[in-house]
Amino acid sequence: MKRSNLTTAALALPLLLTLGSCAGFTDSMRGFFSRGKDGPSQVDDLLARIEAVQVQCETAEKASREAVAALHALVSPDFQGDPLAAYEELLDRIDASGKQAKQLENAVQPMKRAAGPFFAQWEADLAEFSNPELRQRSQTRLDRTRARYDAIVRSVDPALVTFQTFNANMRDHALYLENDFNANSVASLRGSVRVASEQAAQLNGYLKATMNASEQYVQKAALRGQMEMTRSPADEEQEPAPRR
Repeated sequence: MKRSNLTTAALALPLLLTLGSCAGFTDSMRGFFSRGKDGPSQVDDLLARIEAVQVQCETAEKASREAVAALHALVSPDFQGDPLAAYEELLDRIDASGKQAKQLENAVQPMKRAAGPFFAQWEADLAEFSNPELRQRSQTRLDRTRARYDAIVRSVDPALVTFQTFNANMRDHALYLENDFNANSVASLRGSVRVASEQAAQLNGYLKATMNASEQYVQKAALRGQMEMTRSPADEEQEPAPRR
């Protein structure tokens, strides 16, 4: 082998060793970060589930409001419309409200399934930190994020129960009128219609609380660049800049 070739080989050897070392490090880091589902994807998946719950709550509020409005119109002392058409309208609104209750439940269950592994992985990842300050900061943010998620669950769980009770009560009113739809029977319902209105108000309170909690979660947890992020004074006080 000529001297120039030997020199080229000698110079190339350290470079190949360095590249091999870098490749090994890269593979190692890829292995470290591929232990489970990709973290940002988990974040985005849970955010999407929470946003779906928020949308279904908005629709549920409208559906329950329209159902109780149809009942009020039917039993109003000033009712002047077509009784058959009004009764059919009530049935349609009750049916829509019942379907929406199922839609809300179908949105809540995937949210809960996504939240479990997400928070469990975050908790497990705390042990991987070598920097105690960053570990504590991540723990603080985990606690806050979980608290915001728990606020959603605390309001949506009673919303689901109240929604089912409300819809059952509305169906009972329609059943009562099915075979006894006259001035006297309608007059006898006015007291129980007030109860249905109170149920609707309670339900909408839970739904609004869920929507507010969902909005708070999304605003705080959205991935970088997805929306304008804001920081409260409390965030600044409890999350000081790392010491240099």
